Amino acid sequence: MNKKSEVLGLKGKLFLLVSGAIAAFAGLAFYSSKSINTLKEQVELLGLQRIPISDTMSDLRSATQGIPRFMWLSLAFAPGSADRNKALEQVDFNVDLVKKSVDKYGSYRLTEKAQEQMVILKELIPKLTDVVKKGRDAIAKSVGKEDAEARQTLLQEMPPVALKVTAVVKELSQIAEKRNHAIVEAA
Repeated sequence: MNKKSEVLGLKGKLFLLVSGAIAAFAGLAFYSSKSINTLKEQVELLGLQRIPISDTMSDLRSATQGIPRFMWLSLAFAPGSADRNKALEQVDFNVDLVKKSVDKYGSYRLTEKAQEQMVILKELIPKLTDVVKKGRDAIAKSVGKEDAEARQTLLQEMPPVALKVTAVVKELSQIAEKRNHAIVEAA
């Protein structure tokens, strides 16, 4: 066989090998770039939306649990004492934190199910604040060991409202957790 009759000479075969390798590396670079951009978008989504939502949910959970806890704690101290006043200040702080957290959580882009839960929560918050105000007023006017009215409010009126609020907050937390998990899985 003569060299001119070959379809591809040695130079042609080497050229195809080099061209194939360059094309493979270009495809790999394109795929890597696309994957990195997708990962970047997911990290931005987590950083700008999902982490603040989780932070807000944490504030909401701790505040809703703190309200009854500090109400009961205030009853453990003598009326008019600095410790009782400090516990009642914590109640006020937690009530404000609940309101701020609900407003903040409502400002995020939420799923339909989360929006439904937010409607329920926004209906429950005034009921919770009314019970807290009633209990706080009873604690404030109690004298000596006569905290019966405050205890009755905390025993009879606080649990139904607090349990409903806790259930809704728990549901919102689960919705947020599922969404966060889905984002991580997609990345």
